[in-house]
Amino acid sequence: MFSIAVAKCWVCPAAFSRTWELKNHLAASPHSRLCVVFVWCTDEEKVFRKMVDLKQHVMQLHTEVVDDVPTDVFEEGNGIWMALHPKDYNQIVGATPKESSAAVQAGSVKCGIRSIFSVKMKDMPEAL
Repeated sequence: MFSIAVAKCWVCPAAFSRTWELKNHLAASPHSRLCVVFVWCTDEEKVFRKMVDLKQHVMQLHTEVVDDVPTDVFEEGNGIWMALHPKDYNQIVGATPKESSAAVQAGSVKCGIRSIFSVKMKDMPEAL
């Protein structure tokens, strides 16, 4: 029996029968389209494959800021504000409403990320 592809990769010809399979495919190498950047590290900025990896990093190594930052800042929908590829991130994950307090907090690092990686604001999805 053949499965019908419901989720097609827009970077390569791969197709998947489940959306979560496409999400994992886009997060993995060589695409790495869901990567998020964390610029609060003092020694160097760090890139994480998924928001859950960033959240784990913060909880383990940045305990001094954990109490000051709401944990929902590190929820998956806020990753768009720290994403290397925001259009792709929005297409597969989506975004929290930009007016939400968590999005505003997550967006506070946006300017640093944009200048580090020279991502133009035109690359941000229209809906945001």
